[in-house]
Amino acid sequence: MFSGKRLYSVIRSHGLALHLLSYKDLLSLIDTEDLDQLLEKLRNTEYGKFFRTRDDLLDNREIEARINKLMYERISYILSLLDEKMAGIVCAYLSKYDIERLRRTIYAKRFEQEVPIEVFPAEFLPGVYQLIEMKRKPPSKEVEPIFRAMEEWRESGEEDIALLDMLLERSYAELLTKKLKTRLIDKKLRELFRKYVDGRLVVVCLRAIYCDRADRIQVLQETMDQEAYDILSATKSFEEALKKISTLNRYSAIAKRILTVHKEIEEPLLWEFILFSDLLERACLIARRNFVGVSYTIWYILRTEWESQAIRLVVIGKKEGVSSETLRRIVGIASYLSKY
Repeated sequence: MFSGKRLYSVIRSHGLALHLLSYKDLLSLIDTEDLDQLLEKLRNTEYGKFFRTRDDLLDNREIEARINKLMYERISYILSLLDEKMAGIVCAYLSKYDIERLRRTIYAKRFEQEVPIEVFPAEFLPGVYQLIEMKRKPPSKEVEPIFRAMEEWRESGEEDIALLDMLLERSYAELLTKKLKTRLIDKKLRELFRKYVDGRLVVVCLRAIYCDRADRIQVLQETMDQEAYDILSATKSFEEALKKISTLNRYSAIAKRILTVHKEIEEPLLWEFILFSDLLERACLIARRNFVGVSYTIWYILRTEWESQAIRLVVIGKKEGVSSETLRRIVGIASYLSKY
């Protein structure tokens, strides 16, 4: 039995889910012939308030920022309905956006670039962004894993970006895994998030191998799935890594999808979309078994995130001249959505 607040969040999630774009809606955006048609389609959705003129479709960071505003609005509202303990678990999961904001800022400063425009409107885990300048102690115990990662990176004296990626991903895994040690969510949801964490660690290793920085994988030895670590730390090429990791059943589908997409577009950022689509599919199956449980609220949050990723992929893809056929295949990774 769960609290009245949590039950109300489930009820509201059902209603809010009706505002999400359907798979058919996404395909209609993909099939637009030019940016003017795309803009017109966007105006007829909830994204219309963020995309008013053609100029709003010209800068990739601006596009991401506008799309994220709606995602943050939707998720923040649901968080406001949850009880404190459940909200804490969800915020730990969502802290990946805070970590990404931190990472991008460090990247910009490291390469003496302009700090990117703010594409993440708020912090889900307060205090993460403060760690950029903080060198003594973290503002709260919750962000300690991220603080330790930053300390280790600074103390290495290398300011190596590949190492930073590994350490921040490790900190996220530690932070979320700790939060999952609770009875507040059922076993299936705990397993769902743990598989997601494992998948993220595999993806960051694949990215390192692809960039010829496999030597940095060793910092994840104590954190990630040992079988996956043994395979990825010993492979010499990206193709070999994908082939060998696909022999493990739990990573087989993701590895094969990454390889399929990679043959068409060599863009490591798409691997995260593939991983997230797999997470959403698993969450959908769990939620369909319990429409009045917290699993439905979790599914709604994940589906909101996935929509933001898909819209960003489509809008930027259209802007950059990626063919509709290619975009259909990529978004089609989650084609099971057409059934629901």
